[in-house]
Amino acid sequence: MKIIKPLNNIKIVPRWIIFTFDIAVSAIAFFFAYVLCYNFQVDSFTNENFAIDFLFCIGLTALSFMIFRLYSGIVRYTSAVDSIRILSTIVFTSITMFIAKLAFIAFSINITIPTNLIITYALFAFTGLTTYRTCIKIFFQYTKSTRNGRKNAIVYGAGDLGIAVKRTFEHDFRADKTIVAYMDDSEEKIGKVIDGLKIFSSKDFQRIVRKYGVDELIIASTRIDIETKNLVVEQALELNVNVLTLPPVHKIINGDLSPAQIKQVKIEDLLERAPIQISNMKLLDQLRGKRVLVTGAAGSIGSEISKQLGKYEPQMIILCDQAESPLHNLQLDLQDQFKNQIYHTFIADIRSQERMRLLFETFKPHFVYHAAAYKHVPMMENHPSEGVKTNVFGTYQLANLAVEFDVQKFVFVSTDKAVNPTNVMGATKRIAEKYVQSLNNYLTSVNGIKSTKFITTRFGNVLGSNGSVIPRFKDQIEKGGPVTVTHPDI
Repeated sequence: MKIIKPLNNIKIVPRWIIFTFDIAVSAIAFFFAYVLCYNFQVDSFTNENFAIDFLFCIGLTALSFMIFRLYSGIVRYTSAVDSIRILSTIVFTSITMFIAKLAFIAFSINITIPTNLIITYALFAFTGLTTYRTCIKIFFQYTKSTRNGRKNAIVYGAGDLGIAVKRTFEHDFRADKTIVAYMDDSEEKIGKVIDGLKIFSSKDFQRIVRKYGVDELIIASTRIDIETKNLVVEQALELNVNVLTLPPVHKIINGDLSPAQIKQVKIEDLLERAPIQISNMKLLDQLRGKRVLVTGAAGSIGSEISKQLGKYEPQMIILCDQAESPLHNLQLDLQDQFKNQIYHTFIADIRSQERMRLLFETFKPHFVYHAAAYKHVPMMENHPSEGVKTNVFGTYQLANLAVEFDVQKFVFVSTDKAVNPTNVMGATKRIAEKYVQSLNNYLTSVNGIKSTKFITTRFGNVLGSNGSVIPRFKDQIEKGGPVTVTHPDI
């Protein structure tokens, strides 16, 4: 092990060394070819034609190596592409030899290199060059896999993504993972071998974990059945196997996959249903060319609303929040995602009447999505006055301004905790709901036609949102537990 450790730190050798090795291998290949062509007669080496043939073959071979830059590749990363380059180089060398031989015959030059020697030399040279490169690659992979602290990983998905994952870790000597097997649900693939690794059925997952001592499962397929994936993930968690997943496919195709892109599996990946994809033409007709205000835009719910709105081509999206850094980061992310969409950030506290009036006077929004609120139940129990000021009076102020400035629709984002509220946060949201509903009914009874339409929507347990226990649970799981709750009653 002491010998292997410094070998892992060997840097990439200079090109002239690779060139020297290639010439040496070619010279050995020539000797074998020469002996074979002359029926293993030792005295054939004393013939003056031996030196001429040797210099002729090796000279043209060296020239071909320089033309094709065969020495420029990194030997430890040899792949099928390098084998093709070697084959092309050797074929070019052989063709050049035949052309030179014809020229010698035409000009009566006394150099008659045998045709069978050229062919045999080409076969031996190709075999020798590919073999020594492959041996060096295997040697480095072996020394890498024998390092202490490395984790055994299995790739779920024996397709292009799975192969990309394996080769990514092969080419990164700082990586702490060794891919030991593939797993797939395709009957056509099960039992076969890719890059020396066997493909197993997902039904054999527990047996594979015990056989190979698997520490991590990397999900590298987008076509896995949800029920099957959930079953495998549950088995992995029971066996203390860490579950990792890949970034979206377009991010891999547009750039090289790196070990840093392979992340912990997301909570939404473990849902027992596929995410709902919204494509509503009515929303497109309503929002296209309109100005839309999102309060609490830097929050988890507000930011997602802002992202969804970008699909419907509004004239402008006004992002309002009092958290400057998250708001700035949100604008940058949205601008990258929707390059032609206009976003305007407005830093303000919804409790400030002066700032809110300035916002409405400046932008005159057609639609308002009000998501700004305090959401942490325990925090609002300790600071009830702040919850009332923001959740109640902030909503009261925005609703009145929406009516004053003829907003077409006011969408109030509430919570399921407003149903028979048992805490301050739920009570404040329920009061805000009552006011918005009452204002909507009043406008209908007075005007007959509502100038502003108020809509209330209640969000339940939003995965990973601010105030949700999911981020807390994830942190606890990553630290090794225990997973706790906020109160014994819960």
